[in-house]
Formats: sequence, C-alpha cells, structure tokens
Amino acid sequence: MRQSDLISREELGARMREVREKHDLTQGQLIDMMRGLELRAGRTPEEFVTPKQSALSKIERGRTWPSTQVFSIFCRALKVSPEWLLR
Repeated sequence: MRQSDLISREELGARMREVREKHDLTQGQLIDMMRGLELRAGRTPEEFVTPKQSALSKIERGRTWPSTQVFSIFCRALKVSPEWLLR
C-alpha cells in the first residue's frame, strides 16, 4: 500500500463529522447512541470506550485518531461501513 493511499486524520475526522451531521445529530446525541450500543452489548459504564465530547471533537477536527473500538462503535451507531469512511 502506498502512503498516498492512506487517509489522513483530517480526512477521516471530516468524514466522521459529515456522517454525524447528515444524521442531524449533535456530538452529545451521537455519544448517547454509542453508549446505548455499549450497554446493549453488555458493557458496564466502567467498561465504556465511547469518548467524551471533547475527545470526539478532537477526532472530528483531525487532531487525533479514533481508537479501533471507537471507530467500530461509531460505524455501528450511524450504520456506515468502515470501508466507506476509510476510502
């Protein structure tokens, strides 16, 4: 894989923000959805990996990468394929 084939943090964050906004959700509403998925999966609040709003903001602004777990929960919550986000 060539370096030019890889998505940047900024591009991924912008795509994640775009998907959230297309669903007409605030960051707080998305976080609530993600936590709901974690509860249904049997996790306790102490085991949650869903980020706080400040961390989600950093992801969307391309300041940091989402963890694999956060990325997966985000994709499930908004019913978007990981492959599409990473293209």
